[in-house]
Amino acid sequence: MAMFKRGETSGHVIERKRAITKSILRKAKLLNEIQSIEEIPEAIKGKSGKVSEVAVHSWHDEKIQVLGYSRNTAYANHNQMALEQLLAAIKKVNNITYRTMPPKGLSNNPLRERIKELEKENNLLRNALAEVYRSYMYIAEKNTEQTSIQLSKQEFISEQAAILGENRLKSIDKND
Repeated sequence: MAMFKRGETSGHVIERKRAITKSILRKAKLLNEIQSIEEIPEAIKGKSGKVSEVAVHSWHDEKIQVLGYSRNTAYANHNQMALEQLLAAIKKVNNITYRTMPPKGLSNNPLRERIKELEKENNLLRNALAEVYRSYMYIAEKNTEQTSIQLSKQEFISEQAAILGENRLKSIDKND
């Protein structure tokens, strides 16, 4: 015999539904408290820096008592009121990010301009360093080559002196 009658839901499933609804409301409250970009949790940021709805739904953090759930669960009929609050909160946070971050085409932010200047300077310094390193390696190789030639000449003179021996030295002394 079945534990539940047809159409009856277990207490565990009902508790889970309530916990998800509470979590949706908690997420909405947390998002409404955000005042600046720095306060946005990394877990819910999208690629463009905006808050992603899908990321908010899957956001799970036991410390702040929020659960992760699927988008379909959030759009269920019993979560409609909570979902509206959450979507409004997401929209509010995305408006904050839009106001504080200029569009990609515009760079009227002095900090952004300074960053671009520093990146250019960094690239120039990197290129200059590469040129200095290439020059150093060329000189080091040339110096090694010159030293090798010098050592070869010294060895050649030493070998010649050994072959000629004392006769050569005597003839040099007589010519003086």
